Amino acid sequence: MYALLVALLGSLAVAHAAPVAPLAAPTKHWFIFGDSYSWTGFDHTLAQPSAANPLGNPGLPGHTICGNIPAYVYYTATTYNNSLTLAYNLAKAGATVDAKVVAGATNVTLVVQVDEFAKTYAGSSRPAPWTADNSLFSLWFGVNDIGGSYKWDVNQTALHDKILDSYFRNVQRLVDLGARNFLIINAPPTDRSPQLLEDTKPNQEKYRAGVKDLNAKLATRVSSFKASHSQVSLRMLDVHTLLTNILDAPQLYGFVDSTTYNETRSDVVWCGKYHVSPGVHNYISRGVQLALDS
Repeated sequence: MYALLVALLGSLAVAHAAPVAPLAAPTKHWFIFGDSYSWTGFDHTLAQPSAANPLGNPGLPGHTICGNIPAYVYYTATTYNNSLTLAYNLAKAGATVDAKVVAGATNVTLVVQVDEFAKTYAGSSRPAPWTADNSLFSLWFGVNDIGGSYKWDVNQTALHDKILDSYFRNVQRLVDLGARNFLIINAPPTDRSPQLLEDTKPNQEKYRAGVKDLNAKLATRVSSFKASHSQVSLRMLDVHTLLTNILDAPQLYGFVDSTTYNETRSDVVWCGKYHVSPGVHNYISRGVQLALDS
């Protein structure tokens, strides 16, 4: 299994948008922006992350869309972390990048999450003593942006450009607030989720094409942003490749098959029709840690 893990993680494009130096200091403060794939139920107005609970609130391992089960944020901040990293998880289930482009199941979009960060963590009385050197900012969006728009009769390529225009406006907002180290995670192949497999073949293909186009554009935008911001470190994690490899050969990675879903079993890829299980989050967390160590 160890050899398979090495091979799986070796397939990830944990890449820098351009050559960058190692982080100047260990990551002590990790700010997370995203949707249900990152959400752990954290409320930024309640108890803040601490040594006793690196996720702050609720109680460990946090609350995910499939219940009180671990997600990659928990594994990364606890199981695979060699030092204390406090995780401030502003992600919200149902979030999209920008409700003015694609509305999600919540109004707490990336735009709003950055607003919350600015108000709570970037002021003079910030509860977290983060600096440019000891902090990491990770962003993982796309599932709801694509899921909420792939059936639209519009120019999908132009729509994805609008999504990413807002995405990188908000990355720039974070840079303006002092952020310097970023991890950008691309959209997973949720066209292969049980929910999409129940859809029509044409709709599955539309979704698949949407993921492919958004991810390609995201990679290009990361490279362009890095080229114009020499003071910023951007790392990109190819979760799409990771999950594709698992779905192509699930038994090799300890899963029964590629389609079974269950909220409590550890040997299935999916905890629900549209969300991956703790077992997959475990693999994702190792990829995140690999990116942090690169």
